[in-house]
Amino acid sequence: MPDWMQPDRLRGVFEEEKAVPQVFQPLPFYFIEVAQLLFRHNPSETFGSEEQFAEVRHLLEDIRKVRYNKIETGLRKVSGAITVKLNNLAAAECNMIRLLFKGTLDHFYELNKNNKAWEQASLNPSMSMPSL
Repeated sequence: MPDWMQPDRLRGVFEEEKAVPQVFQPLPFYFIEVAQLLFRHNPSETFGSEEQFAEVRHLLEDIRKVRYNKIETGLRKVSGAITVKLNNLAAAECNMIRLLFKGTLDHFYELNKNNKAWEQASLNPSMSMPSL
């Protein structure tokens, strides 16, 4: 089992994640994916006992929930030109944000396209107004 998956280490990470809401604790970039692979393939060999396997799995799930909540809370607060500190994110967490931003950017693209069409139509009254 990797050092970062030791139950004592994970308990410390979990407590720090809860205690410091504006900072993500350092974990390997692919910690979620690595954990899933280890959980699926020979967990008894990797973790030694069913109890330790269950404890590690539970701690990682708790950490994941706290971190996802931090991401969602931080993104909800975004209004205007501010920055969000997102260092120490894992790959799966980055992917979650990427998908959210892609949908948001697609929406802005459509709004901008409609806005340009409205501007052109207002400059040239012979054009039909675009529908919303």
